[in-house]
Amino acid sequence: MNWQTLSIVSCLSFGIGAVLISSALKTQSSLPSMMCYATGLVVTVIIAAAVESKPLSFGKASVVLAIGSGVCTGVAVLLQFAALSKWNDKAPWIILIGALYPAITLIYALCLGRRFTLTQWLGVLFAIVAIVLINLPSKTNTAPQ
Repeated sequence: MNWQTLSIVSCLSFGIGAVLISSALKTQSSLPSMMCYATGLVVTVIIAAAVESKPLSFGKASVVLAIGSGVCTGVAVLLQFAALSKWNDKAPWIILIGALYPAITLIYALCLGRRFTLTQWLGVLFAIVAIVLINLPSKTNTAPQ
């Protein structure tokens, strides 16, 4: 498989997952949903480890960083689930705002001195404009309150 196929399948999986969890949160609170979500992640890790052909190796620094990443992601997911559980009618906006996390990576890269091309900056600008336009109130759709 090439990177394009993997990226498209990843995008579809994220989207389907968002729809599924939004539906689950209509009938149960955020913590039980988070526990079920985590169970799905564990199943995925077990399957991935079972099909891995290389021996697994763990470096101390990498383990600490990966666990930190997992904790941050867990907190983000739990907060998003809590928001979806309370304001499920705002699911598109909650998920959209949550999807802005790559902006943190961009800020980090800038702090490290990375320089971006004009095309990359235009991509950032278009993403911001898209978010603003999606959140503008209309006659049939209201902006988040």
